[in-house]
Amino acid sequence: MAFITEDQNREMQIERFIFHVVHHGEEEPILLDETPIRNFHNFFLGRVREVLKGNRFLFIPESSTESEIRSVDGDLKNFVEVSKNLARDFHRFGDSRIKPGVLIFMVINAVDERLYSLIKYDHEKVLTYRVENDTRAILESVTNSLTKSTKSLHKSGLIRLNEECGFRSNRRPERTV
Repeated sequence: MAFITEDQNREMQIERFIFHVVHHGEEEPILLDETPIRNFHNFFLGRVREVLKGNRFLFIPESSTESEIRSVDGDLKNFVEVSKNLARDFHRFGDSRIKPGVLIFMVINAVDERLYSLIKYDHEKVLTYRVENDTRAILESVTNSLTKSTKSLHKSGLIRLNEECGFRSNRRPERTV
C-alpha cells in the first residue's frame, strides 16, 4: 500500500522548514532560529519524494522523536524549539560513520493531511568555477553544500502521525526508532 496518495504526492507543500548544523566537530550543534527556504521548495520536496521509495517503520513505544513531533502537531508554535531538540538528540548520537551536515525538519501539507520530514544531509565537497574575462576558469571548493545526490541523504524520513504512527525512511530496516 502506498504511504501517500498520488494527489498528496503531487500537491504537497512545505509549510515550515528549518535546519541545524550537526556533527561538525563541536560539542553542541549550531542551532538556528530560522532557515528561509526562499525559492528552493521544489528542491527539498524532491528529497522528500526520494523517501517514498524507502522502507516503512513504526516508532517504538515512548519514542522521544515521536513525542517531540506530536508537540508540533498540537501547536506549530513549538516548531523551532522542537527542531532544536531533535538536532541536539541527533548530534549527541555518536557514530563515526556520521559525517558533518545538517538536520532538516519540515512540516508538509499533503492535501488533507499534515506530514513531517526529517532529513540528515551530509556535507559533500564539490567544486564550482567562475569564468574571468571569457578566457580563464577559476576553481573553488564548496564544503557546505546540499546536492541532489541521494548519497548525500544520510538518513531521511517522512512521518505520519496516526494510530500506527509510522514513517517511511531511506534506511534499511535494521531497527526501530
